[in-house]
Amino acid sequence: MYVLHCRWYKAAQQAMLAQLTETQREQMTRFQSKATGWFTVAAGAALLAAGDTWHVVQQYGWPVWLFWLLVAVMLAVAVIPTAIHTIGDYTRQLAAAESARARGDSLTPPSPRSGALDEINE
Repeated sequence: MYVLHCRWYKAAQQAMLAQLTETQREQMTRFQSKATGWFTVAAGAALLAAGDTWHVVQQYGWPVWLFWLLVAVMLAVAVIPTAIHTIGDYTRQLAAAESARARGDSLTPPSPRSGALDEINE
């Protein structure tokens, strides 16, 4: 299943990139590089926070379960606001699409290669 998903994703990405201009492809590459870099920074910061939390738990002689509870709380505090923001953005986009459909507007012009992803899904 994983191999099939990877193949589908790679084909979908190639079809998407084929639709972009050279400038847009460069912008996409720069964005992906920056996102990867910031993800690495965030992962390092999370490991540092976990290490410091472990030292505090050891210093005060607290039980190990408290360490895991603190790690879970830190992750929740980091992830929940982002999830709420993302869900809100998605909900607003759905509402805009529905209102555009109700008015009969088209959000995107039809693409001459619109069938490219249909071939991948089959």
